[in-house]
Amino acid sequence: MFEIVVGVSLFIASIYDLKTTEIPDEIPIFLISLGIFLVVFDLILFKDLSKLTNTIIVGLVFSVFCILMYYGGHWGAGDSALLASIAFLYPNFSFLFKYLINLIIFGSFFMVAFSVVFCYLYSKKVFKKFSIEQKKLKYLYISLLLLGLVSFIILKNKFLLIYSIVLTLAIMTINFCIIVEKYGFKKRIRVDKLKVGDVLVSFKRWRGITEKEIEAIKKSGKTFVTIKEGVRFAPAFLIAYLYTILTNEAILFNYLIVW
Repeated sequence: MFEIVVGVSLFIASIYDLKTTEIPDEIPIFLISLGIFLVVFDLILFKDLSKLTNTIIVGLVFSVFCILMYYGGHWGAGDSALLASIAFLYPNFSFLFKYLINLIIFGSFFMVAFSVVFCYLYSKKVFKKFSIEQKKLKYLYISLLLLGLVSFIILKNKFLLIYSIVLTLAIMTINFCIIVEKYGFKKRIRVDKLKVGDVLVSFKRWRGITEKEIEAIKKSGKTFVTIKEGVRFAPAFLIAYLYTILTNEAILFNYLIVW
């Protein structure tokens, strides 16, 4: 029942994020409150203070990490709050380590998939620029794949072949993300088209513009501003959570064992 409540909460956060680019504050507040309530209830029943202490310590440690990520401009406030809430719900470093690994892996795939769909719908020029860049790197890709193939044929080293393929795909993915960030997620618009929640490129932190800030820009006489989009990352939290709960494993380690 507990996992269902958390899963539904993350699902609702995902829907809001995809539709509005915002995660309602009420969702992480509810999840953090739920985590604290459960350990307080446990304290009342079993008189064991250790679980409450552990929850607060682990929750605060992850909260500090999330705050640093937010002020560093890497995440939005909603994403940071969601990760902090998971820490309060599951104050177990073993679980959280697995969850973070899964979040990174699934998040990477989701980020690329979201970027592809977003650019297909709103900025097809990205694909043309990406194609041009790949032509410049084709000899690097060919060299890497040939090195892996020769190692496999001569040395019977399967790992080097897989590594060369993964490295090639990683370079392509990073290159695509850089191009999307530069040409797909940034857009120059008229000031009168600005709306609350838009993120200006000039912002150091990932936050939406306020009504007061919009009025100040209009009064400044500016005609155009550049805003930026970003990956709606909440669904990645949900996918990673479901996988971690159902398997209790970190997906990266499973693949390493297979290799």
